[in-house]
Amino acid sequence: MGITRLYTGPDGQTHIEELDIASHPEFTSLLATKGVVFRSAEPDQVGVVFRRGDTLALVLSTYVQPTTESTATALAVETAALVAPRLPAGGTTPYKFPTPPSRLVGLALTAGFVVLAVAGARMVARLRARRVRRRWAADPIPVVWPEPRRGAAVVPLDADAALLRRRGAVVMAVQLLTITVGVVALSGDFARKGVIVAACSLVFGLAFTRWWLQKEHRLLGPSAPPRAFRVPRPAGALMGVVAFAVLGIGVAYFLKGVRYLIFKPTLAHLRWADLLGMAPRSVGYLFAVGGLLVTMLGAVLWRIARALGRARVRQVLRTDSRPPVLYLRSFGDDAVPLPIIASARRPLFELFSVRGADPFEECVAWELDSYGPVVSVGRPGKSLASLGAAREHLSNETWHGEIADRMRTAGSIALAPGETAGLAWNWRRS
Repeated sequence: MGITRLYTGPDGQTHIEELDIASHPEFTSLLATKGVVFRSAEPDQVGVVFRRGDTLALVLSTYVQPTTESTATALAVETAALVAPRLPAGGTTPYKFPTPPSRLVGLALTAGFVVLAVAGARMVARLRARRVRRRWAADPIPVVWPEPRRGAAVVPLDADAALLRRRGAVVMAVQLLTITVGVVALSGDFARKGVIVAACSLVFGLAFTRWWLQKEHRLLGPSAPPRAFRVPRPAGALMGVVAFAVLGIGVAYFLKGVRYLIFKPTLAHLRWADLLGMAPRSVGYLFAVGGLLVTMLGAVLWRIARALGRARVRQVLRTDSRPPVLYLRSFGDDAVPLPIIASARRPLFELFSVRGADPFEECVAWELDSYGPVVSVGRPGKSLASLGAAREHLSNETWHGEIADRMRTAGSIALAPGETAGLAWNWRRS
C-alpha cells in the first residue's frame, strides 16, 4: 500500500510518484485520511490535501535550510493526521452551491416575510392590550363624576371612537403596503432604481399617514384646523436618525436570517458561519431572531425620538393661535394604560412596535388637540419627555397662582377626575 505524491520536476512537468510506506514510515498515520502529498509551486513548500465528508482540507508546510523536504513533509503529514479526526465525517461527494431562486420568487418571499413580521408584532400588541382589558375587568376602578355645571353638556364619543377604529384598518393597510414596497425595492438588487422606488414609497407612506391624520383630527373636532408642522427639536431629530438606522439594520438582518433558514447555504452564508464559529442553520436563527428584536428596538427608539422632538409650551402657543386647552389631572393617572387601536396617530415606523397600550394622558391630549393646543403641568421633579400635552414645570411655591393664570387665559379646561388634593383645588377654581 502506498501514498500518491505529486511534484513538479526540473522540466516543468507534473510527475506522479507512488511512495512506498515501508520506506516512508512518517506517512503511516495519513493512510486513514486517503490524502495526497504534493510539492507546492512555491519554493521550499510541501503540502497535504485530503477530503473528509464534505470538507476538503489543505495543510501546507514551508521550510528553510538546514530543514529538509522530508522533515517538512513529515510535519505536514502529522498535522493532517491530527486535523482529520476533528472534521465531520460523511459522504465525499462535492458540494454544489444552490442556484438562487428567481427574482420574482425572491421578491414574493421578501414581501411575505415583511407581512409576517408586521402581523406578528400586531398580534403581540393585541395580546398585550387584551391583558390590560382583563386587568381592568378583574379590578375595576370606581369613578365618581362631578355634577356638570349649569349650561354644560355631556358629549358622547362612542360613535366617533367606533368610526376611528374602522378607519384605522385602512391606514394600517396602506402603511404596510408602503413598508413592503420599500423593503422589496431595496432587497431586490435593482441598483439605483430600487433606491428611488424605496425613497418614493417612504415619502408616500409619510404623506399618506399625515393626510389621514388630518382626517382623524377633523373627525374629533368639527372646527379643527390642519395640524401645523413643527420642526422637531435637535435631540429628537438626532434620535430619529438613530432610530431609522436601527430599523433598517433590523429589517435587513431579519430578512437575511429567514432566507438562511429556508434556502440551502450560499457562499456568503458559509462565510458568516465560519466568522461566527457557528453552524449555518444557527446563523439563520441568530439573524432572524436578532433582526426582529433590533427592528422592535428601532420602533421604541422612534417613539422616544418623537417625544424628544416635541415642542415646548411656549413654542406650541407661539405656532398655534387658538386659545389653549388646559388639561388638569392627578399626576398618578399619567401612567394609567389605555389599549391602543389602529390609527394614523401611530407613525409609519411604529408598525413593528409591540406596544399594546398608550398612556392615558397621551390619548386624552390627542382628543383635545382638535379644540386647541393642549398644555399641562408636569409632575414636580419629573421632566421626562411625553407624547401627551405640552408640559411646563412649576415650583411648589407658585403653582397655585400660575394655574389660576392659565385658567383665565385658557379657551377650554379639561379635567380628569381624581382624588388628589391638588386636583380638588383645580376643580374648585374652575
